[in-house]
Amino acid sequence: MSGYDFSGRRLPWATDLKAKPGKPPYGWQEYLLSHGPIPLTGPIRYFYDQTRNKGASALDAMAITKGLIMFGAELTGLRMGADNAAVAKRAHIAQQLQAQH
Repeated sequence: MSGYDFSGRRLPWATDLKAKPGKPPYGWQEYLLSHGPIPLTGPIRYFYDQTRNKGASALDAMAITKGLIMFGAELTGLRMGADNAAVAKRAHIAQQLQAQH
């Protein structure tokens, strides 16, 4: 393992390596936000589908699901600050694309 991701950013556990110029190192929070949602897409999609099956509209089911995700993130201490906004948006887009297929 090289300690860097494919784009050259230093991974959070490779603290003995120097960050490359123009490539800020990952913090643990950013790294987990970018990788953590992937294993959760199955259970989240199941909850959404079950909410729809119980009679909720698509809009209501999505709002309930998003609210539970935000509540869960808040319980874990994650904060969606300016640093993590882009990472969270990429994770959300990836989740939407995966749900379409």
